[in-house]
Amino acid sequence: MDKVIKDIIHNIHNSDTQMVISVTGAGSDVINWLLSVPGASKTLLEANIPYSESSQKSFLNKPEILKSVSKDLANNLAKESYRRASQLRESDVPVIGVGCTAAISTNRNRKGDNQAFITIWSDKTLNTIHLLLDKSKSDRAKDEKKISLIILNQIAKSIAENSKIKIPLDKNDTLIEMIDIKFESAISSLIHNQISSFISRVSSQNLIADGKFSGIILPGSFNPLHKGHIKLKEYITQNYDQEFAYEISIKNVDKPDLNEEEILERLNQFDSTENIIVDKAPLFSEKSILFPKSIFLIGYDTAERLINAKYYDDNYTKMTKSLELIADNKCTFLVAGRVQNGIFSTLEDLNIPENFQSLFVEIPESDFRVDESSSEIRNRGKNDF
Repeated sequence: MDKVIKDIIHNIHNSDTQMVISVTGAGSDVINWLLSVPGASKTLLEANIPYSESSQKSFLNKPEILKSVSKDLANNLAKESYRRASQLRESDVPVIGVGCTAAISTNRNRKGDNQAFITIWSDKTLNTIHLLLDKSKSDRAKDEKKISLIILNQIAKSIAENSKIKIPLDKNDTLIEMIDIKFESAISSLIHNQISSFISRVSSQNLIADGKFSGIILPGSFNPLHKGHIKLKEYITQNYDQEFAYEISIKNVDKPDLNEEEILERLNQFDSTENIIVDKAPLFSEKSILFPKSIFLIGYDTAERLINAKYYDDNYTKMTKSLELIADNKCTFLVAGRVQNGIFSTLEDLNIPENFQSLFVEIPESDFRVDESSSEIRNRGKNDF
């Protein structure tokens, strides 16, 4: 192996960044190179080669692949790789997803260009480049090396922002940067769908993009944060030996998305002793995918909507599938009573389908009761602490 390449791989392995790589059509040499230099287990979480169309559909969980060699497929491979890297890491280290889709010389007369699309996906950047090869001079082994070197170069640049790899392009080969987007903050990344969530942890001074969490989660708009929320948290910390987090979805089923100013306003209500999750998951089925093995702390009114087909387009099957997904992700609900039409209603007042009764656990009225809602406090125009 060339010394320059070996040194660059050493630098990659010595960084804090971990990655998942997914390539199809070409680019597998870079996986072998990374594995051949000591330290790969610290860096490479997973390598995938979804070569056939059926494998690509399965890997991306998509019913169709519209074009097998394209910018969109490279982006999707990189995004899924980033998602998997976020799940596979054991701590809050930075992660990247690498995606490559290519078509190069083969043993048959193949129509179409010899080319490759390569994408690096991280919480802060999205970069895609396109290599168009001179088909008249293409050689499979040489094409594979070119593409693998470009992938390695892009990985190195995403981690250290510099790389000394010289790519042996032929005269009529073209290499074009198609996308180069940098996000200034985790909030901007979330708004623009670069990440699915971020967490402000008690243990960290930084916002952790797509950080893992499993514990008791109190979802809400927190507009404003009020004494009912605080008392719920106090009840949980006194009675449960699990990590606690507040959760804000910036996307709402029937309201406009929160903008950056509104997100910051909500976050600034909390102090540094709180775990706060911010995501774009308005549905509990979506929250359960992001935060499996968690308990969602909800009020009676929310529990009532969860088991009412009216809120699933009057489709009972849609409702049961949603609840089944939540159960499959090993999530449950802890339900606090609420005043409904002047009456304090509890879990016992709900007609929960038998198959899903185990998903819901009641907080006894004798342990916790707050009769005022966020909307009532907003109508008074003040926080109520």
